[in-house]
Amino acid sequence: SSKDDYREAEQAQLEKAVSDGEKAVDNALTNLKSGSTQKEIDAAVDAVNGAVAAAKAEIDSIKTKAQYENEDEAAVAQARTAAQSKLISNKVVAGYGDYYEEEQEEICKIVSEAVQAINKAKTVSEVNELLADAESRLSKLKTKLEIDKEEAKEFVNSFDAEGLGLTDQSKIDKTT
Repeated sequence: SSKDDYREAEQAQLEKAVSDGEKAVDNALTNLKSGSTQKEIDAAVDAVNGAVAAAKAEIDSIKTKAQYENEDEAAVAQARTAAQSKLISNKVVAGYGDYYEEEQEEICKIVSEAVQAINKAKTVSEVNELLADAESRLSKLKTKLEIDKEEAKEFVNSFDAEGLGLTDQSKIDKTT
């Protein structure tokens, strides 16, 4: 691979690994002279091979742009799956019956739109933002119990407005 296959930070690591490798090879060869013994030559060859292997191992450990992109894509795919599962299980499966039909339709709409948007997300942070937005929208929907309680309060307050004095809040609160 070429230098262009690496991100800028990794290019610097790559250059250092190559430079360190070259220095190690130069150091291994420095002691050789025209009258070196076979033992000295073998030691130098072993040192060069070790230096080359160490430099290669260092270079191989440096991630390329493609490796980062594959990791990023895998992370986004995992985040998409987790976000979609969370939306569906939390609002469509669990507690769905706690809502009136109108709110159930809104739940389906919000979840459907969020799942579609999450499928198109390019980053984990984008997935997380879309999930948070959908959860926020879903949290604003009222359950049957919350709606019934509000309607009961309105009903009692409408009698009080006519002067009938039926605003005993304690009786309403006990229904919740």
